[in-house]
Amino acid sequence: MAVVMARDTQPNRWEDWRHSLVDVLVDEGQWGEQPLVLRDDGRQRQMLYPGFTLSLHRDEAEGYHLNLSSGSPVWFVMWRPREEDPLKPSPSL
Repeated sequence: MAVVMARDTQPNRWEDWRHSLVDVLVDEGQWGEQPLVLRDDGRQRQMLYPGFTLSLHRDEAEGYHLNLSSGSPVWFVMWRPREEDPLKPSPSL
């Protein structure tokens, strides 16, 4: 799997930046192993992070079913800033 994240610079007066999930894509190795900058206009940067493995767990089957049958299924991606550079976080599925 690959994750596309957006980082908005100063979205309001209380935040220096905001990260949001743009998309989760099937990754069959076409994007390599390193993060790629898809867009950077000075206000928003979109990055593609390839190489994630999606793991499904049998004991979570009911939750998967409820999410998929809700009419608006969502992805859950944990996003943690790197200590050495908080502007370059690393996602995990």
